[in-house]
Amino acid sequence: MKDPYNRKYRIYAFNCNNPPGGRPINEYKIVLNVGQEQGKRGNFDYSDGCFPIVIGYVKQHDVFVLWDSTKHKDFGFNKNMQVKSETILRALASPTSLQKRRTWNGEETIIAARSEYLIDALNKRISLLHDEMVGE
Repeated sequence: MKDPYNRKYRIYAFNCNNPPGGRPINEYKIVLNVGQEQGKRGNFDYSDGCFPIVIGYVKQHDVFVLWDSTKHKDFGFNKNMQVKSETILRALASPTSLQKRRTWNGEETIIAARSEYLIDALNKRISLLHDEMVGE
């Protein structure tokens, strides 16, 4: 993806699924580990001027889910990041689907999109991050 500002991104990609037990039936999740050891806290890597992008892939629906990396800091080993099933299903009927979700670090906007609209979803994620950083 060509970025007009020559920004660099670090992609964190995970399987996103709805396993039985542990989570409500109407939620999908990713299990977040970024290389930290069990029992250690994790953070996304912003080194070298890279901005982290967190993506989950729901194989059975061919849908990508993008979370707001700025809303997830100092997290535990095997932290879950959730998205509602409804958000994924709405992405099957439109180019992108948005969901608001509260976190310890403020409200995030989760974006879901079918694979053919992944670039649109990435551009939306980057636009939302930019707007938040400049206070729009």
